[in-house]
Amino acid sequence: MKEIQHASKKTSHVVDIPNLVELQLDSYRWFLEEGLKELFASFSPVTDYTNTTSISLVDFTLGEPKYTVDECRDRDMTFESPIKAKVQLVQANKEMIESEVYLGDLPLMTEKGTFIINGAERVVVSQLARSPGVYFKDELDFAGHMLFQATIIPSEGVWVEVETEPNDVVAVRVGQMRKFPIITLLRALNARRPDGEPFFPQACVPLEMSVAAAEEKLWIYKNIEVGQTRQSQRDYLLPMALAEPIVDQDTGEILAEANTRIVSTRDERERQEALLASAAGYSEERLISLEEIRERVGPNYTLKLVSPCETTQDIVRLFSRRIQIEEPTADALVGKRLCGDIRDPKSDKTLGRDFQKIDKSLANSIVKLGLPAVTVYECNPYIE
Repeated sequence: MKEIQHASKKTSHVVDIPNLVELQLDSYRWFLEEGLKELFASFSPVTDYTNTTSISLVDFTLGEPKYTVDECRDRDMTFESPIKAKVQLVQANKEMIESEVYLGDLPLMTEKGTFIINGAERVVVSQLARSPGVYFKDELDFAGHMLFQATIIPSEGVWVEVETEPNDVVAVRVGQMRKFPIITLLRALNARRPDGEPFFPQACVPLEMSVAAAEEKLWIYKNIEVGQTRQSQRDYLLPMALAEPIVDQDTGEILAEANTRIVSTRDERERQEALLASAAGYSEERLISLEEIRERVGPNYTLKLVSPCETTQDIVRLFSRRIQIEEPTADALVGKRLCGDIRDPKSDKTLGRDFQKIDKSLANSIVKLGLPAVTVYECNPYIE
């Protein structure tokens, strides 16, 4: 019988094998060439509260790695390169200082898309991200209780997990924090009923102090430079509201209703009322000055004060200064926030809403209206 031998034959590849780590290499190359620049530009320059000193990250450089890839493997070292930034320090009435600052060591990617960390070759594994939304789950515990869980996954930010416990308590976990009662979260969010009333009563106790103490202690200070020294100076009164009416003990007359906001002097009250009259939606806010309270009831009268903040917007507004810009320009408006809605009288279209931050586009639209003055909020940069 004739033996038949199988003849091996090489087959050609129909499609060339692609570079399987091309995505990782391109991503890391973008990070070095553009990503780091965008990161530095996102927080540069850094300005102090008085806007007199700023630090800018102008550029950065990557040095040569100290060891090669093979040396890092043999010596259990990390394949990395020092990163240095060119920093400019600008101070008012002083010469600009520029210097190169060492920021740290940046791990470098090898040609194979890996990193050498302490001599070991590591890779970055992409994790599958769940789509934003709300996910519900239930399970039966060992005692026979049905437990429910809801996970809120936002597009950006930390996850929020709400779950029931065997003792019928509803708890919530925000990110990696410990669990706490959901009532605490609802209080923080200022949860309200459909009629607008809050679900929970006020959790804070009114602050009690005399008129004289309020005139002395309820101030927010700012730093100013006097020559070569920096001194603190009173800036404006901390916004507080009356928790209960002020009553003249002799005549029984009510001098100010509850929720009336206090300011420092009579002139400041008149200035604020003039600004309120020119801003839509704020004409009903009541103001009274500590100076007027002192004249009517004396310096020893005990005030009960509460914070007028109920939302995050109120907190930002609390540390903002209401000013009026005469003959506004785009440069003067950018970065401020509107005090009341701005409407175009010709088209009756709302250009900006109350407390909306003014960008270049909105600033140009306001300037085109030709308004003689615009009332805005100048926000504290550290609070905003």
